[in-house]
Parts: sequence; C-alpha cells; structure tokens
Amino acid sequence: MFSRKIATAASVCRHKDLLWVSVWLTILSLGFGYLIVYSQTAAADSTRLSTAAAAKCYGGGDAPATWALVVAINPKCPCTAATVTMLERICAQTKGALHCQVLAYCPEGGDESWTSTRTLRRLGLIPRVAITTDYGGVLARELGLTTSGETILLDREHVIRFHGGITPARGHEGDNLGATTVRELVEEDPTSVTTYPIYGCPLSAP
Repeated sequence: MFSRKIATAASVCRHKDLLWVSVWLTILSLGFGYLIVYSQTAAADSTRLSTAAAAKCYGGGDAPATWALVVAINPKCPCTAATVTMLERICAQTKGALHCQVLAYCPEGGDESWTSTRTLRRLGLIPRVAITTDYGGVLARELGLTTSGETILLDREHVIRFHGGITPARGHEGDNLGATTVRELVEEDPTSVTTYPIYGCPLSAP
C-alpha cells in the first residue's frame, strides 16, 4: 500500500514536470515568434519628403561627391548598429564617390549619453561621413524622416533617387535590396528600385 502511494506521488510529480516543461516551451516559442515578427516589421513610410531640405545636405567633405546619402539615426537605438555596418560596406564599395551626412538625433538638453555613443564613434571612423547632432530632431523633421536608419540618396542634380532603409531587418545586417540599390545607383548601374522598407525605432525613442 505504501509503495503504491509512492508510485502515485512520483507519477503526479512527473506529470507536473511535463506540464511545466510544456508551459516553458510555449512561452519560449511565443517569445521567439514575437522577436521574428518584430525584426521583420518595417516602420511606417514617411508621407512627406522635402527635396529642398535634402539638397542642403548635398556634397561636403574635402572634395565634391557625385552622390549624397542622408541618414537619420537614433544613436541609442540598438537597431542602428546594423545600419552603421551596412553604411561601412556601402562607403567601402563606392570608393569615395559618395558623401554621407548623418543626422544624429539628440533631445533638447541631451547629455553625452546621446552625443558620445559607441554608434557615433563607429560612424566617425568611416571616410566621407559627416555627423550633425540634430537637437530635437528638427533637421530630420524638416526632411520628413522619422525612423532611425531612414535614408535619402540624392544624385548630382540634388534629385532624390532612393528613399528607405539599408538593413534586411531590425538590428540585422546583410545583403538587402536597399543597400544594393544605393550602391548600384552610385555606380551608375541601371535600376528601377526607388524605395525599400525601413527597419528601425522611432528617431525620438528614449
């Protein structure tokens, strides 16, 4: 009788263990599913882009550039690291034919935690990249940019030829149509692509 009770108790414990394992597996699956969906969720497309405002960012650096890429970023957004990596690749591939103007968001009264991030230090090491601290996001707002990693590419006539992101997903680096289009346009390769989804956090996210 006593051994039967022990066997019954052990069976109950095993069932409880299996139940908890099942619950944890379900939670993990839901968590991974959310991360996948989140990483593949693009930001809402900007409804207004200002060509005139973008043209103010054209050129710069030590020598005139054929093309200009304007990039708005939130230097605290973890997704922005992937944008920086893709920007490094694009600048290396275009071999000096591209000038890049980075608008780094900083809230009014923001301290060094905004203006001295690792992301900005990495950007500072890329040739032909100029960084402007955009207090309150005024410059980005004037351009119509709202998302970290959102880019505008202008040709030599100051015409916007591309608008979108240059990463394949939030916080992910790798080959993608956005980065490829920027490179092909700068290299004068024919392409009909003019936009690509933007994967990033809102510029003003804390």
